[in-house]
Amino acid sequence: MLPRLGERVIASAGLAGLVLGIAWMALVAADADANTSIVTVLLPSILLGAGAGATFAPVTAVIMHQAPAEHISAVASLNQGLQQLGGGMALAILTSVLSATGGLEHGLDTTLLATAAFPLAGLLLFGLWGRRIPAPDTTTL
Repeated sequence: MLPRLGERVIASAGLAGLVLGIAWMALVAADADANTSIVTVLLPSILLGAGAGATFAPVTAVIMHQAPAEHISAVASLNQGLQQLGGGMALAILTSVLSATGGLEHGLDTTLLATAAFPLAGLLLFGLWGRRIPAPDTTTL
């Protein structure tokens, strides 16, 4: 699908899946009186996994394709390092939001909605500025 649709479309669909999956989890968490079953948690989790899978490969491909050949290893390392740093910073921020909103019992839905802001920002940024990787020139092969 990636060569046919392009990186922007696939990654944007993946990021939209992440936003929807997190929002769905927030709705499940907000309805504290409901009888939560495995299905109500499993379906948004599947959406989250599919969204993450559809996001990381195209975004990494765009980053790696735009790197100069002599700096490709440094760009790969920087990409991995920034993914780790972003995850750590997000965890710190969201832990603070969870503490400020009442903990697991009262603030989980608000924290999950705040979590959805991260892939939503990525969706807006990548959707606007993500570049399609040009197809390789096969006429010279």
